[in-house]
Amino acid sequence: MNRLLIIMIIAIALFMGCEKAELVDNAKLQELVDADQRDRSSDSDEPFAPKDDERRKLLFEMLAKNEVITPKDKLNAAIILQHTGMIFVDDNMKSKNVENLFLAHQLAKAAYEEGYEKARYFTAVTYDRYCWMTFGFQKYGTQSTYINDEDVWVTIDPETTDEESEVYNVPTLKKLLEHKPMQ
Repeated sequence: MNRLLIIMIIAIALFMGCEKAELVDNAKLQELVDADQRDRSSDSDEPFAPKDDERRKLLFEMLAKNEVITPKDKLNAAIILQHTGMIFVDDNMKSKNVENLFLAHQLAKAAYEEGYEKARYFTAVTYDRYCWMTFGFQKYGTQSTYINDEDVWVTIDPETTDEESEVYNVPTLKKLLEHKPMQ
């Protein structure tokens, strides 16, 4: 009986001493996002596409190695994927790879569902970009474009409720239309 008690005490002590390994955000991925954002905030006329392509290539290598783990990593990956290039087809803007946009949405949504509040609005952004490039409209109202030099909202699904928009901290359709028209 004493032997069983000793084994139980040792087992409990070992269990209590085993702390869950703490997940660490991917610093290399953060560097990619920082570079992505610097490129977009500079006044340079240098095209984004070659740098965006390289960043996506590096991101896919990280995904393949299971190096995108934390909610912040998932949001950062979504930011990189969101910048997949676009082309015009019959006067309509299309993504070169809508699958990247869908993956961006899945990653942003996972980050938000894991409690990463910074991914909340971006979850709607990624879904809207995917819908716009796939179906020609958006659900929430986060994407705008220029038509005849006028900044307009990409067509917003009128069936989207105010409550659905509120989940992702997106203004209501009525409020959005106070700032600019819809295409």
